[in-house]
Amino acid sequence: MMKKRYFITADLQVDKKQTLLSAGLIIGLILTLLLMSGCAHRTQSVAPVKSETPVVESQATPSTAPVFEPADSVEETESVEEIGDEFDDSFADDFEESFEEEQIAVADPLEPVNRVFFTFNDKLYFWVFKPVAKTFKVVVPEEIRTSTGNALDNIKAPIRITNSLLQGKFKQAGTEFGRFFINSTVGVMGFGDPAAEHPFFEHDREDLGQTLAVWGIKDGIYLVLPFLGPTTLRDTVGTVGDRFLNPMTYGLDGTESLGVKAYETVNGLSFRLGQYEALKEGSLDPYVFIKNAYLQIRQDKISK
Repeated sequence: MMKKRYFITADLQVDKKQTLLSAGLIIGLILTLLLMSGCAHRTQSVAPVKSETPVVESQATPSTAPVFEPADSVEETESVEEIGDEFDDSFADDFEESFEEEQIAVADPLEPVNRVFFTFNDKLYFWVFKPVAKTFKVVVPEEIRTSTGNALDNIKAPIRITNSLLQGKFKQAGTEFGRFFINSTVGVMGFGDPAAEHPFFEHDREDLGQTLAVWGIKDGIYLVLPFLGPTTLRDTVGTVGDRFLNPMTYGLDGTESLGVKAYETVNGLSFRLGQYEALKEGSLDPYVFIKNAYLQIRQDKISK
């Protein structure tokens, strides 16, 4: 009798695990948009983003003639102070620096389709991404969100190390290896980030898209992918290639990998609430604004 009860309990636990992983998969696929959609990418020659209202300072003044903003997209208006508290400093710095860069021309022959996907992703953010991330932020303590985020980032060190080597940035590759070693030992499997306390271990987060650009491969065309957000043809290929350098690709099965990706996406978004709203409200055409910002930031990273 006890043996039978044990097997029933085990089955229930397995079913519960599969249910949670499936739920994580759905949330992850949906939430992937913001991580890249909030940081946006670009196409044809357009006026510099600098001509639009400043990103943070204009938050309290919504665009008077939005070209591509769903009427029901913003369900609540956050104050400048609230968004400012949530606005990641490095993220803001990237945009401020990118505004001073010269305009970038990338072909956008699929603009009508891209705009449809932009609207789709925009609605998903306000209807799903933002509510889920807000709940997650309230339920999960910041210490846990930070430590697990550190660990997931530490595991991906091979991606950064390999791409640094492929670009001939040997010093950067050594820096990335040093970060990985210190955080994996002193930082206890990467849950801590003691390397961040030393300026020497600052990393540039190289990826295959940047490597391909260094090798002379052009952007191709601008794309907006459902769930994934803005990118280019070259960066899309790079994203696929980086999966083969990610140890989690080999250490987890498909369901587990998607479950981890779901957690990683929601966790990262919980630290960036308010960024997308700040960018969108300060532009006349959010599609063009985000495209320009994405392309300029990517160009800045590639040029380093």
